[in-house]
Amino acid sequence: MDSPRYRGVNRSLGQLLLSAVLVPLHGWPDEPGLIFTERRADMRRHAGEISFPGGRKDDADADLAATALREAQEEIGLDPAGVELCGALPPAATFVTGYRIHPFVGLIADPAELDLVPNPDEVETSWPSRSRRYETATKCAAWSDAAFPFTPPPTRSTAT
Repeated sequence: MDSPRYRGVNRSLGQLLLSAVLVPLHGWPDEPGLIFTERRADMRRHAGEISFPGGRKDDADADLAATALREAQEEIGLDPAGVELCGALPPAATFVTGYRIHPFVGLIADPAELDLVPNPDEVETSWPSRSRRYETATKCAAWSDAAFPFTPPPTRSTAT
């Protein structure tokens, strides 16, 4: 269990490495969707995983929200200035790799309007996903609200 792959196995919850992901939400509220990434298959950690853009907190990051924005820019070319952070979900721990992941929800423009380019050093591909079944998602969210409390972001005003 001394290999880097299992470095976090014996960490207690207080010793988990801090990381953050951005949950890029587009099309809110009419046709909500998310952007996912697929990690490269030859990566040392999280190879081939489907995920949100994110990673370990750097010392230079002001906070975990800054980590999420920096990682999204590094991984898919998402300009932090084009992200409206609107909330955070409860952190989740990974016991095998030893991370505490802090997810931040950010509203973004339609991905077709953005110049998103996956970083070939980390990401195999990225893609937007739309949910036309928002009512079903809302029912699921209500069911899991105790485990994942989250208030949806406000509707953006289209008035000028």
